[in-house]
Formats: sequence, C-alpha cells, structure tokens
Amino acid sequence: DNVVKSTAYSCLCYDDSTGMIAAMGSNKVAEQGAQEGEVSLRQISKGQELRCVKPGYFSAGQRSSRTHTAELAICSLSQTVFVGTSTGQLLLYKWPLPENAQPYQKYDIHQGEVLFVKLSTDEKYIFTMGDDNSLFMFDVDIIVEGRPVSRKSFNYSVFDDVSYILQQELDERSRNIDSLRTQIDDLTRDKEKEVFRLKSTHEDEKRLRDDEYSRTTG
Repeated sequence: DNVVKSTAYSCLCYDDSTGMIAAMGSNKVAEQGAQEGEVSLRQISKGQELRCVKPGYFSAGQRSSRTHTAELAICSLSQTVFVGTSTGQLLLYKWPLPENAQPYQKYDIHQGEVLFVKLSTDEKYIFTMGDDNSLFMFDVDIIVEGRPVSRKSFNYSVFDDVSYILQQELDERSRNIDSLRTQIDDLTRDKEKEVFRLKSTHEDEKRLRDDEYSRTTG
C-alpha cells in the first residue's frame, strides 16, 4: 500500500518497538507541490495513514559508485530518528513522527553527503560517515540535548572492552571448534566401546566361574 511509483526510496529503517518503518525517498518527478529530487521522510505503519515530512533538501543525484546508503537510524531510548542529509547535516526528529514534524536538533557535520548513520547496540553512540571520507562518533545524550559538539578524531578508547577479530580468524576458530567436537564424539564412541568390552569380559568371566563352581559342587 505504501509503494509510490513516483518516489525513489534510498533507505528504510524498521523500529521493533513500534512496528513502524522510517523511509527516505526523493521525488522522481515534480508533482503535488513537491519538486523533482526533493527528499521526504516517511513514517509507514500498517493500518495507519502515511505520515510524510519534507526536511527541505534535495537528493545528491546519481550515486554511480555506491550501491546503497543507510542515512537513517532510530533510537528507541531517546525516541528519535536520526537523518543524514545530502548537505552534510544530521537532523533529529521525534519518533514516532508528530504531525508537521520539524527537526528538534540540527548539526552540520560532513563536507558533503551523509552516506551512513549507525547507532551502537546500546544506543549510547551515533556514528556518521560521509562522502568526504570522514567518520564521526557522537554521544547520543549530548546531541539529543542540543549541546555543542566539535569535530575530533574517532575515540577508540570508549571501546577498550570490545574485542575486535578478523573474519578469517573467526572462521579458523570455528573450524577448530568443529574439529574438537569431532574428536570428542570419537572419544565418546571409543569409551562406550571399551565399557561394553569390559562389561562383556566381566560377564564371560563370571559365567565361567559359575560353571566351574557348579561342576565342583555337583
């Protein structure tokens, strides 16, 4: 029901807590008061009317070297949807979108289009990456409150307790785990066979002793 042929969607973000979808798209053609290339933020929910907000900027045009972007992120804790723009801004909207929603915070971050906006799993930090080849990290509480932020180098220290591992190392460890499991299975089978052999030997010896006793007492 929410497929609009005149809109080119660039990013979708699903919110588990509300069951709603935030979608970014731009107009393919000028119609209904919207200009060609004008970007809109849409809130899509089953059984509810589509809610549409126009942040007031236009798409960056042809993305010849990129297959996708991810300029949306929804933070359940702060009830905020973060929007990266083609002009390098980060816009903060209340989520779910109220009627006639306007960004309650704006930050000029990148010298060019914002390509990716990503939240940390604990929703404490927001990361942005732009086509200016820059990566920035911000404290969510700080920007939600509208406090000033400065452009500075990526702060790796806050992730000192995070373990980084290469995919090839992870694959190697997985293979080692599979090998150990196979060895454990083999040892278990060998143990079961040995227990069965000893039990059989014990029963045979007992039977022989019983037969011998029967002959001597008979």
